[in-house]
Amino acid sequence: MRKIHILLTDLVMVCALVTSSFAAETEKKPAAPMQKADKAKPDITIGGDVQFRLRVHYVKKKDPEGEELPATGDYTNNYAWNFKVKAKVNENICFGMRLSNPSGYATDKVSDNLTKMFFKDTTNYNYRILSIPEMYFKWKVPVFSISFGIIPVMANTVLNLAYTEQHGYMANKDCCEAGITSWKVYMNNSQTGLNFGFQFLNDDAASIGLNFISAIATDAGKDYISNALKNDQLRFVWQVPINILEKKISFLPVLHMMTNKYRSADKEDANHTLCGGMDIGINPIKQLGVNLGYAIGGYKNDAVMSGDFNAPLGMLANAAVTVKPGFGKGIVIFNFGLTKDREADPVINYHLIHFDLKYAIPIKSLTLMPRVRIWSFGNSEDDTSELRLRPELFFMAKF
Repeated sequence: MRKIHILLTDLVMVCALVTSSFAAETEKKPAAPMQKADKAKPDITIGGDVQFRLRVHYVKKKDPEGEELPATGDYTNNYAWNFKVKAKVNENICFGMRLSNPSGYATDKVSDNLTKMFFKDTTNYNYRILSIPEMYFKWKVPVFSISFGIIPVMANTVLNLAYTEQHGYMANKDCCEAGITSWKVYMNNSQTGLNFGFQFLNDDAASIGLNFISAIATDAGKDYISNALKNDQLRFVWQVPINILEKKISFLPVLHMMTNKYRSADKEDANHTLCGGMDIGINPIKQLGVNLGYAIGGYKNDAVMSGDFNAPLGMLANAAVTVKPGFGKGIVIFNFGLTKDREADPVINYHLIHFDLKYAIPIKSLTLMPRVRIWSFGNSEDDTSELRLRPELFFMAKF
């Protein structure tokens, strides 16, 4: 019996040692992978800005004989805001959205705080609450990308001139001539369409890319299938962004085309618009930046031969200097615009000179920015002239 007891005791000890050794080996081994990996959450970025402007708008005019007309002025409060969301789903897909006030970068005027938005009258401007200037998807692989939806289209000198094609580039209109405002303001920096991007080179020293934007400027509605492309006004934009010298110098050649500015009644003849130019950016040091731009555009009206213009030609040149002295940021912008109808008799040159001076002062997450804009209009035919002066004070905040 004693031998059996000893044998059983030895067997229990051996089993205990084996079990202990197996447990130790199990702890050393990595955990087995899960049958199904957890789905990665999108990387979401949220931001925005809001501004309120105190503005005075002063206008002084002279008639064709050079006689001064009574000056006019207007004090207004204006506001603007943006709310932005960007979600990076993975390395290939991202989604972007921006909400803004109804007029976007153009700002909205506070006409009064008595008119309520609760009256569902679509003719009442105050019923509009917001705009959706961006709502797009972007698919990207290392050298190619495509964005579609309401896509961001940033302003440049060519686009600042191109949006005035609808008014013949004329510099005597109230709000839509080159130099008065910009593509950023007029189009809220967006279009509904497609943006194809290609990256030829991208490193720390230099980069070269290509962007092709396609959008419908005006949808003329349904027609016979043979006229499918003969009615709508289609917008095409080609851009070649180039950066060299570690991005201290940049070039942006741009070409803009819009089809069917005019189309004959029989659909056989059409006039298209064409506008091209280049922006140059120079940033030798962090405290100084210089931007130069030039654009020229034109079209004809021989498909219809009606209206105010037969062969409009528009030109826009600008220069901007940004200085960061250590506290705040100062910006000085100069624009010169020239427009004419090449087939008019006599040919009259309309010119515009525009200055924009502003200085941003940061104060504990709030930015105060005094700003003064000056416009001067004239022509080569008579003594008609106009001077516009607009001092403003901005209250701005971002998050």
